[in-house]
Amino acid sequence: MITGLTKVRKMYLKNIFIENMGSIKKISLVENQLIKNDHTPRVIVLVGENGTGKTTFLSSIVDAFYQLGQDCFEDVLPKDGAGYKYFKISGATNKRLNTEHGFSYIQFSIAPHGKKYEYIDKNGQLTLQECTNKTNGLLTLNQNWQDNNNFKHNTKTKNDSNFIQDFEANSYCYFPSDRFEYPYWINKETVKTQEQFTDYTNFTGQLNKSILLRNTLSDLKSWILDIFLDTLYMHEVNIDNDQKQSISIFQISLFNIENILSEVLTRKVKLKLNLRNHLNSRLKIIDAETGEDILPSLDSLSAGQSSLLSIFLNITKNSDKHDLNKSLSLNLIEGVVIIDEIDLHLHIELQNNILPKLIKLFPKVQFILTSHSPFFLNGMAREFSENDYIILNMPSGEILDCFDNFEEFNKAYDVLYKITSNYKHERDLIKAELNKSREPIIITEGKTDKKIIETAWKKIYQENIIPFRIIPSGLESDEDKREGSADNARRTTELISNILDNDRILIVLFDNDREGNEQFKGLNKKIFEPYRINNIKRKHSTKRIHGLLLPVPQHREAFVTNNDITQRYFVIEHYFSDEILNNNNMKGDYILGSKVFKINGDKDKFSENISTLEENNFDEFKILFDEIKTIIND
Repeated sequence: MITGLTKVRKMYLKNIFIENMGSIKKISLVENQLIKNDHTPRVIVLVGENGTGKTTFLSSIVDAFYQLGQDCFEDVLPKDGAGYKYFKISGATNKRLNTEHGFSYIQFSIAPHGKKYEYIDKNGQLTLQECTNKTNGLLTLNQNWQDNNNFKHNTKTKNDSNFIQDFEANSYCYFPSDRFEYPYWINKETVKTQEQFTDYTNFTGQLNKSILLRNTLSDLKSWILDIFLDTLYMHEVNIDNDQKQSISIFQISLFNIENILSEVLTRKVKLKLNLRNHLNSRLKIIDAETGEDILPSLDSLSAGQSSLLSIFLNITKNSDKHDLNKSLSLNLIEGVVIIDEIDLHLHIELQNNILPKLIKLFPKVQFILTSHSPFFLNGMAREFSENDYIILNMPSGEILDCFDNFEEFNKAYDVLYKITSNYKHERDLIKAELNKSREPIIITEGKTDKKIIETAWKKIYQENIIPFRIIPSGLESDEDKREGSADNARRTTELISNILDNDRILIVLFDNDREGNEQFKGLNKKIFEPYRINNIKRKHSTKRIHGLLLPVPQHREAFVTNNDITQRYFVIEHYFSDEILNNNNMKGDYILGSKVFKINGDKDKFSENISTLEENNFDEFKILFDEIKTIIND
């Protein structure tokens, strides 16, 4: 560790009282709810619908940062003549409707000596004694109290060395809900914005870092490059036999950055320097094991990844400016970090698995967060103990005690993650198949359907090459392992509608049974022509994508009587005669007075055996091929 630096005491939010502000009627949180017995803070998560006061709650704490900080640092708030502009506007617009008064009272305390720092924003008619009673006797800001007027007041910090050291050395920052990072492809010169609160050159009496952090990746890249330079600094340590060895202790700082980046990317990665004229980026991301390039720059991260990286690297950056040990040991970093809509831009995997792990890297930071995501709450319940965080239900401020119910979120997450992952996997498989050729594509419900159709074509048309490619639906890369279904066929149809070229032909075959009819009928009505019970074809409104129910030959019409889809049992094996099905042990049941085979035998074995049949046994397939040829030639 680097020695000789001043020991800084930590300041946390200890008490907060809000009454009649915005949507909040009354909320109070006191020290034993916010701080654990070991004097470390609990994570505070605010939940509730939009408009229930979550941002109002945060804004009071953030405004307290600005009001306390501007007393001793000139660059915290922008100048307004001889004074300073407020961060948060005070007045009747903040007060709850039809109430005589409203106030926010915030109290911080610096451990271990316990010095208190207070802030109050009062609106309307409220006496000092009434407000003191409402804050459990904690309020001591009695100077120039005005019973009938709106005002703000806070503990003066101008010459307070304890506060100055703490505010400089720790992370006191606010990430608003409109935070963003520019994508790699945008010309940043065309989108420059004038930030309300900006950094200044480092002089005495200036904090030289922002409290409000909206888009920061460019500053972070400079800081990371500084750490690369720090790794060249060699530090002597004692080894065996009183010998000394020079090591680069700041490799640990770089490792901590790479650890955060690895969590964000959900794979083990490292940062590597580029030459200064390489693609306008000095940093690239590589695979930690293979050294393979992953991303050419930090700008290439997704919006969610950039947001996460910016938040947790800024917490480190804001602290190590005063004490370089903070970047070496993240568990030394202290402060209060406020994040509005913590789950903003994040995929459910980042919300559920990654975000709680990143928060846990900073056990001495007091996180105050808002969230709409049950997946994030589920991840918190899994990663933290019940004593490590509290959940406030807004606008009441009730502390939720429902940790046992998070198992429901867990199940919901597992289901949704499986669906989204399977969707992407299936889309990638289909894209790969589509890119192999420009032939028309036939999608079948299952793998044996493909084998049967290919055999039937060769038997009927002999030397004529099959003019289309057949792909069985399913999620396995190996076609022989795909478990087909009508539901798979429907989802594939809708999925392909988003990625198929306008001139590419695709036909999806559905069995003419109950399940097939239901899924055929269920094709997205916004993009496929309306379903008609006597029509076996549906077409995409703009593309050459068709849904096709297996047309029924005359000898099987009893299988689809009365146009009642619950009585339909026709599948592709039914193009064969009863004799062939019986000889191959494809068992069936008697339904509607006609022998209807539901094909309960070994379909894989059957699809192989039919190759030995004579050509005339495939005559009934001509009705299917005629429909396919009509679609292709239309």
